[in-house]
Amino acid sequence: MISKVLSTAVSLWLRSQVERIEELKLEIIGNNRQILQGYIPKVLFYSNSAVYQGLHLRQVQLQAVNIKINLAEILKGKPLKLLEPIPVTGKVLLSATDLNASLTSSLLLDGLRDVLINLLKSQEIAPSSVNLDDYQISWQNIALLDQKIMIEGCVCDLGKAEARSDRHGKVNPLSISTSLQLANCHTLLLSPFVVAGLPELQVIQSQSLEIDLGEEVVIEHLELVWESLTCVGSLTVMP
Repeated sequence: MISKVLSTAVSLWLRSQVERIEELKLEIIGNNRQILQGYIPKVLFYSNSAVYQGLHLRQVQLQAVNIKINLAEILKGKPLKLLEPIPVTGKVLLSATDLNASLTSSLLLDGLRDVLINLLKSQEIAPSSVNLDDYQISWQNIALLDQKIMIEGCVCDLGKAEARSDRHGKVNPLSISTSLQLANCHTLLLSPFVVAGLPELQVIQSQSLEIDLGEEVVIEHLELVWESLTCVGSLTVMP
């Protein structure tokens, strides 16, 4: 009975975190005494074709351990809450189709913007020279090749500065080309990294650009092949 109620609560909580999911499998591993104390030794999770905050994920396989939750409140109809950070390990698979379907996701768009900001900083380009707030960027296509990513879109000059009045509203093609590797388990390495089409700069090329994912993220394996991106690693989920 306890296991069934808890499985239902966790499944409902997981479904509440996503916009859509075609398949969800959840297995809670632990004896009755542990579960009654609000402790779950292990949870196995599998999902197929899920959408989280606009980000499309083809397959997700996760294992979470040493989970402490508010079981007493759950049995009274309260929502599930995590009481301590949870270490989660697993595998995520995305296809080029998934990434293209995610081009309106704030998670993906913010990530691409952060990459461009980091590139400008690495090239010591002053914000007064190129301010991304002065441009409207629209990404239109992502291609996954063998060890390489190609991203295409367009950039429109918003013409905020009077000096740009002659280019106000002009739309130019914009592209990113890079390989994707690991510098270490916490850091992505984009090398070489080429951006073409940013007004005033046209082409920026960096031999390497590192993206720090934070200490809570550990990537053990990253594989980029034709039309597919696979990531294996771990993440600490905070309450």
